[in-house]
Amino acid sequence: MKGGGPARYAKFFDLSLDLLCIAGFDGSLKELNPAWEETLGYPRQELLGRPYAELVHPEDREAAAAATRRLAGGEASVPFKGRWRCRDGSYRWLLWEARGDPEEKLIYAAGRDITEHQRLDDALREALQRNAASLDVEKAARAEAEEASRARDRFLALVSHELRTPLTAVLGWTWLLRSGELTSGQRDYALKVIARNMEIERQIIEELLDISGLMRRRVVLKKQTVDLAGPVSDAVAHFLSPAQAKNLRLTCPAAAGLWVEGDPLRLCQVFWNIISNAVKFTPAGGKVTVLMRREGGRVVVTVEDTGPGISAEFYPHLFDVFRQQEEAFTREHRGLGLGLTIVKRLLDLHGGTVSVDPPAPGRGARLIVALTLAAPPPGAAVWAAAARGAEPAAEPAQLLKGVRILVVEDDEDTRHMLTAMLVHGGADARGAPSALEGFAAFSQARPDVVISDIAMPGEDGYSFIRRIRALRPQDGGLVPAAALTAYATPDDRARALNAGYQMFLPKPVDPAELFTVVRLLAQGSRPGPGRGL
Repeated sequence: MKGGGPARYAKFFDLSLDLLCIAGFDGSLKELNPAWEETLGYPRQELLGRPYAELVHPEDREAAAAATRRLAGGEASVPFKGRWRCRDGSYRWLLWEARGDPEEKLIYAAGRDITEHQRLDDALREALQRNAASLDVEKAARAEAEEASRARDRFLALVSHELRTPLTAVLGWTWLLRSGELTSGQRDYALKVIARNMEIERQIIEELLDISGLMRRRVVLKKQTVDLAGPVSDAVAHFLSPAQAKNLRLTCPAAAGLWVEGDPLRLCQVFWNIISNAVKFTPAGGKVTVLMRREGGRVVVTVEDTGPGISAEFYPHLFDVFRQQEEAFTREHRGLGLGLTIVKRLLDLHGGTVSVDPPAPGRGARLIVALTLAAPPPGAAVWAAAARGAEPAAEPAQLLKGVRILVVEDDEDTRHMLTAMLVHGGADARGAPSALEGFAAFSQARPDVVISDIAMPGEDGYSFIRRIRALRPQDGGLVPAAALTAYATPDDRARALNAGYQMFLPKPVDPAELFTVVRLLAQGSRPGPGRGL
């Protein structure tokens, strides 16, 4: 086999999603792949040489020992399953296929995590045992499983529809633009349509990545003590213009000193999703009210609208992943319907709760978010206004005035676009096509903010930021930095933050979002009062 067979086998061993291991007939673990740590949480060195029986649930040890005896006795292949202890004390079900080598007295085994399957099997088995005498119960269980399957199918069809619809508009108007036959007014309209639909595509992709990461428990929070008035106000400000366009009254009375422990960006995402739904489903002339208050040892935020409310049939499924209130072919509103699912899972990670008042058709909806109150940090500045967006917005050319920015991006078109966008916002922006040239530019003229791509030839963005963080503070080692990358999974975000970036921006980035992030980073790099990162 060409191309270095052993190296390929080693790579296959390291990249396998299954737990691979080599053990002795004496029960000791001799070699493991990285999937062990990903599944059970133990570092490799902590398990090498250790008897694997110590990790097996006491009730399953005899089955594991019997499998070892059968292999030692000459059986070629033995399957078995059992519960294995994670480092945090919980247990996961693993299904093993093991082969023995009597000459080497070794066992070669591959294990697959079947915890979710086992839980489903156990739940179904218990249901059938409890209700074996009732055919109606069995039919109900089957109907529920079939409905769950149909719900997933409907959701996939919805995803396809929501992706294809904006792409149709983008492709059509792009073709018309390239024809050169549009009037000036038609060209302007075409560009607006393309920009609007590409933003829809971006939001869909981000929602899918978020729900995937949340379901796999791969979302990493960057917690700090934050005045919840900030994230709530940012979310309210974002929807002032859409609300005004629908002739809605969006109000948020001022509040301050509502300190909680949390990730400011994720908390803003929570209220962005809730307020988005309220504005979306409230008809023209209606009202959306956001209230913030202390209640005992909690911070409570309510979002109430005057829309049609939630149907009694949909109410039990409000936070389910694959459920939408509107029928697929008669929907009035766009989107995947993942917003409240993401809200609940993010609040779970923050130790908070979200609840919805029981349905009262025609009387609107009222959602209540509660988070544990935290002590304010020393010298904390008070958040003075509830909705800054209600104030006159600064002109784009003034938003980043005086901020020196270094953009490190190997793609020439993207680099020129980013620097032009930042200069348009008033910044002094310079570009560098590689990490090497970026570090040289950084050393020559220290910027206020660094924005760097991750995947670059020669030296990647992780190595680049580590080189900067190795500098002394007086040499710029603490400069605020944001990673801007097309690698946008929760794992990519966690790796970027661990490497030394304060912010993580997935491509494509919205200009308003980029300006906001740069302003926050720039504020953190200058002395004086302000909101820290």
